[in-house]
Amino acid sequence: MTNGGGRKLSAVRRLVNSGEMNLRRFYNPRLGVIACAAMFCSLRVVGDGTITGHVRETTGAGISGAEVRVSRGERLAITDATGSFRIRQLPSGVARLTVRRLGFRPATRELAITDGATAELTVELEALAMQLQQVTVSERTVSADPRLASFRDRMQKRPGHFYTRDRIESIAPTDLSELLRGIPGVRVGPIRGTAMRTSVRFRGAVCAPIVVVDGFVAGAAEFDLDTVDPATVEALEVYMDASSAPTEIMGPRFSDRCGVIVIWTRHLKEIRRHSEKAALQGELQQQVDGASLFAAQDVDSVARIVAATFTPVYPDALWTSALEGYARVEFVVDADGELEGKYVSVVSASNPAFGESVKAALEKATFVAAVRSGKRVRQVMQIPVRFARPNR
Repeated sequence: MTNGGGRKLSAVRRLVNSGEMNLRRFYNPRLGVIACAAMFCSLRVVGDGTITGHVRETTGAGISGAEVRVSRGERLAITDATGSFRIRQLPSGVARLTVRRLGFRPATRELAITDGATAELTVELEALAMQLQQVTVSERTVSADPRLASFRDRMQKRPGHFYTRDRIESIAPTDLSELLRGIPGVRVGPIRGTAMRTSVRFRGAVCAPIVVVDGFVAGAAEFDLDTVDPATVEALEVYMDASSAPTEIMGPRFSDRCGVIVIWTRHLKEIRRHSEKAALQGELQQQVDGASLFAAQDVDSVARIVAATFTPVYPDALWTSALEGYARVEFVVDADGELEGKYVSVVSASNPAFGESVKAALEKATFVAAVRSGKRVRQVMQIPVRFARPNR
């Protein structure tokens, strides 16, 4: 290599190593030019620092879907359902973070980053003036679903093992069979002669229990419980022998069977994955920026809920345990006064069951559209709901 070629290549290397150049070419002394090398085409200099943290509102509840952006390198994270986030591969130095979410006043923080170290940060966002007043739920309301009314009655009066939606969420099972593993006398695993890996057998039984889904027997063959997503289950009843199972579900003809599992499916939509929620939050921000969707401060007459139609239910398990809490839910009301179900999401909640209760109530509520310049328009809204159980 000639001295001139070596000097040019050294200059390129110095630019790359200093981080001032994104290397897309390297010097070829034979050609006398800078040529492309695929292995270097997207080379970037990054650090090894990490930021982890939480974004919360003044109530202490974590804020879901908040955007956390680091100005140096424009690294971005979206908070999960608990308000947590993590940003990796940050260069050392002082990082400036901007945190924002619809319905809250943006916040900026500075944080020192060190290579190989993890910095922790908690950011509290102040909610903007809300067009909807906080709703307080202080009474236990019986669900209109007759299936759950009879389920609660059996849970109080019959022997068996019962799982409410609240209890299922507290366990957070990956598969439905995980719920049964904690019941004494239940065996979950492979059974000789079958291809299933999670067959269920109750104490002393050689045959499979009957599985009933929403009041109907799920066939005579062995039923694989793990084909049912736990997120779609509202309640579960387990009876170790058919003689203890309620006749209103089974009838006397099944009295010789090897136990009963009763599954009640949810009417609510399944909880969206975090990535989907983050994408939807981005859509809402773009629509607000593009003036196809408006916030409360941008309209002449804000959208509202017809009060008598909005009745959140105090979750049974949380009422029984006297657990109080809070939930804030975001939603969009279109120009016809209809709820856009795609955008209903929990912003923050002290317990997931509180957030789901508010979402369910919104799906049944009646709305009045917002008005801007004499025309009805779409509006993004948030409603805070406090669940306060009175002392008894």
